[in-house]
Amino acid sequence: MLPDLEEISIKCYSYLNDSAKYIFQLKKLQYLDISGCHIEYVWPEFRAYELPFYKAIQESQLDTLKVLRASDCGIMEILIIALLQKAPHLVDLDLSSCRVGNETLKVISKFLIHLKYLNLENSSVSDSGLIGKIKLCCTTCEDEYTSKQLLNIKGLEKLNLSRCAHITEACVIQAIQFQFLRELYLEGCKISDRAMLRMYLNNPCLQKVIHSDFNLKRKYESKHDKKGKHRSPADKKGRHR
Repeated sequence: MLPDLEEISIKCYSYLNDSAKYIFQLKKLQYLDISGCHIEYVWPEFRAYELPFYKAIQESQLDTLKVLRASDCGIMEILIIALLQKAPHLVDLDLSSCRVGNETLKVISKFLIHLKYLNLENSSVSDSGLIGKIKLCCTTCEDEYTSKQLLNIKGLEKLNLSRCAHITEACVIQAIQFQFLRELYLEGCKISDRAMLRMYLNNPCLQKVIHSDFNLKRKYESKHDKKGKHRSPADKKGRHR
């Protein structure tokens, strides 16, 4: 391998399980795209610890990794979690259409506090993952608090929760309150007009919200657009990436 390699893109690669030990030893790796890659599913889950991919993660040196693109990866959640814990300086993470849920989000909120761009489109994330419900029990009562664990990522600028079927608008209002958030994607989510308005009130820098209802996007254009700030032709036609 080339020791000074900084970027690797191996989309839909069939031999990731065997080659991971070489990739994860690159000390200067900053960008890794493994979108569409698959690793054989094993059962029970603890057998994943026997896979070469897991062993490669444990021996990895990913402190320099800034960008991880892993959309549509057929990789067990337990392996993705192990990988994220080894890359604490990520700023851009794409796990869209992956087998991930609340446990992954918990790890993201705890370890990846430098994230600016997070894509969890079409994942199994639910309300309890977004707001981090904690139950405290005592002898006479049981109280429930919300820790809003996602808010640990204070510098988040772009968040994609499109097609996350297990989140509700009440949770979204509680969980999505970021000082620097500019783009929010909620396509396919059941979010009312009132909740969409709250998104702008809770996120002062928000410039773009993508929702299934085109009229809703036009109705709640950002203050920047209302003041005549330049928009691209694609934005004017309601298109997005």
